[in-house]
Amino acid sequence: MVGAILWGCSRCREETAAGPVGPLTCAYGGLLGAAGGGVAGRVAADAAGVPLRGGLPARPGLGTAHLFEPSLRVRLEAKTQVGHLDLLISRPEQHRHLSLELKYLKAAWTGTVAGEHFDLADQGTQDIRGYDVVKDIARVDKLTTHAPGWSGGVLVVSNDPGYWNRPGHGRTTNADAFRLYEGTHLSGVRAWGPGTGQGTMHKRTEPIRLHGTYRCAWTTYSRLEGRRGDFRLLTLPVQDQ
Repeated sequence: MVGAILWGCSRCREETAAGPVGPLTCAYGGLLGAAGGGVAGRVAADAAGVPLRGGLPARPGLGTAHLFEPSLRVRLEAKTQVGHLDLLISRPEQHRHLSLELKYLKAAWTGTVAGEHFDLADQGTQDIRGYDVVKDIARVDKLTTHAPGWSGGVLVVSNDPGYWNRPGHGRTTNADAFRLYEGTHLSGVRAWGPGTGQGTMHKRTEPIRLHGTYRCAWTTYSRLEGRRGDFRLLTLPVQDQ
């Protein structure tokens, strides 16, 4: 999982603007508000591990969410009818639920931030990781479709520009259905191309059906020194279709 700092109101952004995380506009807006506003961001931050300019996200512990909103119920690796979710935030008295899947797609980067050394290993396998992200969308999509009070999304942080930059060759590839390039629209049935190798498809053979349409729009998450120091956030909100 990956730490994602999502502040749900201008007051929260002002509070953190001078702090270690720096300001980041809430990508969900009212969606996060449905399950606790800025509190959702504070809870998601506790799943952290992404180096940010000036330091790491604060890690107050999941229990501190109740200091901001006592009625919140927070579950990590929550079991649902569509499988386990990384993070489930609920306000039962309002019948509101926010389901989040989190992904951290890394390229090699080495550096020191606020006195802490990081040595990120290169994951590669962009086609496989792309499949996993689309599968996460489908899981949240299925959970929220025709389910009043349910919303959610998939959050992806990466410092690998191969995820958002479309290659210049323009050729069709076997993994096109799972690419997350800037401006790509994900919808319908997503499946591997006919020439995909068995190793690539291992445990990932099934086509994935999406009920909604999801546009990939990457935003700046953190800028650090050195090669691959540009970390970006992909936010894919999912609501009842």
